[in-house]
Amino acid sequence: MENIIKQIAGKVFKDGPYEYRIYMKSADLGTVITSISIFIENTPDQVGVDLIMYALAHLIDVGGEELKTSESEFMINKIIMEEYESLGEMISAMGLSSEFGVQSFEDLNKRVLNNKDKKVDLAEINRKIKTRSAKLQKALEYAVRLFEKEYNLQASVSHPVSGRPKRTSGNTIFPGLDTSITIWTPENDYAVKNDLRDKMKSIIDDVTPIEITQNDNIKIDVVHKA
Repeated sequence: MENIIKQIAGKVFKDGPYEYRIYMKSADLGTVITSISIFIENTPDQVGVDLIMYALAHLIDVGGEELKTSESEFMINKIIMEEYESLGEMISAMGLSSEFGVQSFEDLNKRVLNNKDKKVDLAEINRKIKTRSAKLQKALEYAVRLFEKEYNLQASVSHPVSGRPKRTSGNTIFPGLDTSITIWTPENDYAVKNDLRDKMKSIIDDVTPIEITQNDNIKIDVVHKA
């Protein structure tokens, strides 16, 4: 197995829409387990099980019979892209964690072929991020104007809306948003600050055209200003 790892390590492979490296690591945990990770050098519109098919084909080219007769058990550990690194395992995002658990190389190869059509559409997620960001930014700017008019206090969108893919508790990818609003007040009382925060949140809830989910983070800071 070490010989296979040495031949694969550091090489950049180009197949289909992907440009990627394969990383393998073996450990003796009672049974020798070899994990396979794939690091994508580019960000294609979609990432699917076809990427894993390409990677396993390269391993077969190098290892051949050694892989098929190996006593080691194999697992697909993760697919990593720099832009989506916060998601952790893309395998999990595709709903394949249980499918690609520890098993023989031959069984793993069959399981990959059975799931070859599964994919994550990153282009669609990025389109949703762009649309949701634009709508929320306009809504927050309007909410700030309403708040200033009603309460005669200064406020602003202190951090423009930014979006990134986030993984939900159900292991699907959601276009999450992050932003912050600052309110300035001459009062330095905790209860007053909380009340102002609640008032701003209420206005935002009333005017925003998108559903705010647990994957979105709208921070409201209330700052004392003498």
